[in-house]
Amino acid sequence: MPKKSSEKKSQEIKSTGLGDTVEKVLRSTGIDKLAKAILGEDCGCDKRQELLNNLFPYGKYNAPTDEELDIIEWLFESGRTTISGSMVKEIYAAYNRIFNDKLQPTNCSSCFKPVKQKLLKIHNEFNKRQG
Repeated sequence: MPKKSSEKKSQEIKSTGLGDTVEKVLRSTGIDKLAKAILGEDCGCDKRQELLNNLFPYGKYNAPTDEELDIIEWLFESGRTTISGSMVKEIYAAYNRIFNDKLQPTNCSSCFKPVKQKLLKIHNEFNKRQG
C-alpha cells in the first residue's frame, strides 16, 4: 500500500543547505531516477549534495553532547550491519536534538540513509577536531 503524502512528508528531513534543497527538487521531479538510470547508481549526486550543503549552509546545528557523540561513534564502527530498535530510537533522538528536527524512528532503510549521512558529517567533523 503506498504511503500517504502526509506520512511521507513527516519523514522528510529539513534542508540544512542548498544541496538538500536541490536533492528534494530532483527527487520530486524524478530527475534523480533518470540520472541513476543514465549514470549508474553512483551518479555523483551525494557528492554534489554534500558540496552544495558545505558551500551554502542554511543554518547551524546544536553541538552534540558526549553521549550523542558516543552514539554516533557506535553507529559508524566498522562492520556494523544491523541496528537494534532501541539503538534506532537513541540515534533518532540524538539526530533530532542536534538538527532541531522531529523525525520519528523507522526501520525503513531508505528513510534512515539521509539521517545517517548527516550524522556522518558530524562524526567526521568531530573526529577532525580531535585528530
